[in-house]
Amino acid sequence: MIINWAYFRKGCASCQKAQESLGRTKIQIKKEVNARQEPLEAQKTWDLLADSNKILIASGNKIREYSPGPDKKEEILKIVLGRSGTLRAPTLKIGNTFYIGYSNEMYDELVGKG
Repeated sequence: MIINWAYFRKGCASCQKAQESLGRTKIQIKKEVNARQEPLEAQKTWDLLADSNKILIASGNKIREYSPGPDKKEEILKIVLGRSGTLRAPTLKIGNTFYIGYSNEMYDELVGKG
């Protein structure tokens, strides 16, 4: 599996779980970004997400799927930005799909693709 872009925050329990899940498979991360050193606020986040085909967002036990478009911007940003107003970690970009947040179900499916 090739991960085009990975966004992790040190000390983040969900990020640690994500990295452990990914560590069980053969993966290559082309670019890894430290969320504390390079926080992405609303506009930068939208610039990143807007050209994707699909966005999968893990929130609690739910996984929501979105196709980005101008009419979805506010709705998507409300979910993908944390309390600090920056992109939630972990976030992965695989192909033209973003995976935001962590759930066992979402990462089990990703690892299965590896």
